[in-house]
Amino acid sequence: MNRPARRHKQKSSAVQKLPIAVQYHNAGKLTEAKSIYQEILASNPRQHDALHLLGVIALQEGKPSEAVELISKAVKIRPDYAAAHNNLGSAFQSLLRPKEAAASYKKHSY
Repeated sequence: MNRPARRHKQKSSAVQKLPIAVQYHNAGKLTEAKSIYQEILASNPRQHDALHLLGVIALQEGKPSEAVELISKAVKIRPDYAAAHNNLGSAFQSLLRPKEAAASYKKHSY
């Protein structure tokens, strides 16, 4: 019986770390933010905010293919995630894929 409670506690703990990661991210401390996003995903691989924001870091680091992969996972989990669709469009644009970029930007207006 303790295992489900422990698992829930791990997920709660990971989500509680998200604001800290966002603070690092906003401060330009990408290495620290990235580490926390990855830690969150290790305990909950479907945490859409961490996937999206890790994809944003990939885009900031000049890795648009990685950004597309990560952000696409986030929008599959949460299809109405407007900010993720917008950043996915930016990643596609960086890859010179204007049709996919336009489709993502269109979904941004949900």
